[in-house]
Amino acid sequence: MKDTWNYIDFYVAPETGFPYDSNTKPEKSNTTNVGLYLASISVAHRLGYIKEEDAIRKISKVLRSLEKIQSWNYLYNNWLSVTGDTNAYAGPNNISDYNKLPAGLILVRQEFPQLSDECSRMLDKVNWGIFYQPETEKIFYEFDIVNKTVNRPVFISRGEDKLLGAFLMVASGKVPPTTWDHHLMGEADMEEKYGLKYFKPGWQGGGLFMQFICGMFLDETGTKLGYSEANFAFAQIIHAKKIGSPVWGWSASQNPDGGYLGMGQIRDSVVTPHACLLAIGLYPKAVVNNLRKLEQMGARAPIVINGREHAFGFHDALNTDTGKVDPDFLVLDQAMAFLSLANFLEDDVVRKMFKQDPMVANGLKLILEYSIKDGDKVRFRNYVNSLNKRQIN
Repeated sequence: MKDTWNYIDFYVAPETGFPYDSNTKPEKSNTTNVGLYLASISVAHRLGYIKEEDAIRKISKVLRSLEKIQSWNYLYNNWLSVTGDTNAYAGPNNISDYNKLPAGLILVRQEFPQLSDECSRMLDKVNWGIFYQPETEKIFYEFDIVNKTVNRPVFISRGEDKLLGAFLMVASGKVPPTTWDHHLMGEADMEEKYGLKYFKPGWQGGGLFMQFICGMFLDETGTKLGYSEANFAFAQIIHAKKIGSPVWGWSASQNPDGGYLGMGQIRDSVVTPHACLLAIGLYPKAVVNNLRKLEQMGARAPIVINGREHAFGFHDALNTDTGKVDPDFLVLDQAMAFLSLANFLEDDVVRKMFKQDPMVANGLKLILEYSIKDGDKVRFRNYVNSLNKRQIN
């Protein structure tokens, strides 16, 4: 976890304070990256990895840069310039990319009272109500900064990374909680593999990250999505056995042979370490064993920068057929790994920080699915334990 934090803290653009999308330092970074970076700094400070003065300096630089960028009530283009271009561009942006930015701001204001007013001002000005279509109770998931429009109303799949956005809409008080029950969760909205059912978009819909990323912030224990996550991850463990793969973990990632493997492009031959790390709270022994194998295969090799060796955790992907390790790291995947490890090793620290925020607490109160009783949690843990003990032939 410390090595992974060291990566996150290292590859930061000096002009804006935004995290680079990868160690290749491209000119654009995603709002998801910025949000997870803010969350990571907040958690790193809570764990003593970074001094308060350094954390506040880094966060303040990000906040100042965001203030300068053209926005629509603090809605931003999904892709932002790391070198300081402040002009917005017309065209569709997805709530799934944006929603981790407010999540990061929420963690910042919980960890650093001196930055609370600034974060609250930004969060309070987000007009979540524009995403709600009253006549259908659908959610608009696309928005255009320049033209100030919202588009493409849908019922969100339970297994999509848009779900955190839907939660924040309700939590803000600007979208009624009745919308939540429309988010797709029936049999027709599920995929099945090896007798295990989980919510779409599923395996080729981006893989594990898609439905685990929101659960880094929200405690899904005993919820419908929690069972889906448990089934999805265990289906991957079974899949590795069935195809004879030495390791598992399939999700959107870099391709060691070049390019990016996203929706519809997940390959049996390419695994990504962050995928199994997302499930470490459910299957710790299986994940640790998997990480050890990945390390033996070279996926955690240090890199040399200006003659100095750096241990930055796991590289982004590995081809199990050729043994080729992708030379790069993606901050998205590194941050998901870091926050998942923090939850596992530090008693759900990310979720607890998130939960203590008044806005989040309001959402948890309004959405009945999160009113999980102790008995429901016990039944869920027993279910996960039954999968842990299952023999895979």
